[in-house]
Amino acid sequence: VPAWLGDAVDEFSGAEGNADMRRLLLTLLEIECQLGFDLKWKETRLPAAKRPQLVSRWINLGRTERTGRLSLTDKDTAKFVQSYGEWWDLMQPSWRTKGEDGRWERGMYGDAWEKLNVNGGPNGFLSVVAALSYWATASAQGKWSRSDWEKAEEDARWVMIGFLGYVREKAGLHAA
Repeated sequence: VPAWLGDAVDEFSGAEGNADMRRLLLTLLEIECQLGFDLKWKETRLPAAKRPQLVSRWINLGRTERTGRLSLTDKDTAKFVQSYGEWWDLMQPSWRTKGEDGRWERGMYGDAWEKLNVNGGPNGFLSVVAALSYWATASAQGKWSRSDWEKAEEDARWVMIGFLGYVREKAGLHAA
């Protein structure tokens, strides 16, 4: 496991999401392993537009906690959650649709993953995991609804599992 990924696993495995965060991290590890820890990240990345400022700060610090664990303040949490939702919306595959409740529906996976123009590496799903880790901690501290975080984490993991299946299919492999 490359240092950038090992450091992230160490950093986020202690987040307040407990089992849910660990499952998300395991899904990230599976994706990166399947992609061979490919570092074409300078060519492909998730969108920076609408990305939560705390995640951008974490990226600018070199994706490590050099100055101690970053966290959301009470006043920043609502803006963070809104920004995360807008950022997440930007990266959804074209085949996904929103339901009447405004949430992304989960049905059959499609085969067009162009908006998730990710070949692995630190500019991929790692940023989503970082965002959800910070949100999990804020929720555990009572700064935001735990159920909202759970819905966001479930949706992110659902997309990541679908992307993993897509990557395996492209490689001629089947899910284990």
